[in-house]
Amino acid sequence: MQTLPPTSSAPELSPTAARIVVSPDSAAEGAVITLTGSGFAAGEQVRIVFNGTYGNMIDLCDVTAGSDGGFAAQIKVPDDSVNSDQPQSFEARGLESQSRADTPFHITG
Repeated sequence: MQTLPPTSSAPELSPTAARIVVSPDSAAEGAVITLTGSGFAAGEQVRIVFNGTYGNMIDLCDVTAGSDGGFAAQIKVPDDSVNSDQPQSFEARGLESQSRADTPFHITG
């Protein structure tokens, strides 16, 4: 009888996995928030998108990741035009590496 090694219940995340953080995590339309990201390819263009209600995706801007794969951007909260409890989020996509990360966000009234 052969014994297999134990398997872990969840895979370990790569330390270079794409990640973004928004501060603050809720604000009114038109407010300026800070979006920071890491884990993208050095020097690559990263597209910032707002995923609004009812599948409304709004391309906001492209930023360039630094030599460490990170970025920081000041973003104006877009007009989602719908006051809803549906989930909203910011997303960052590496245009070369296809790395992707998102973080929840809520537009306040």
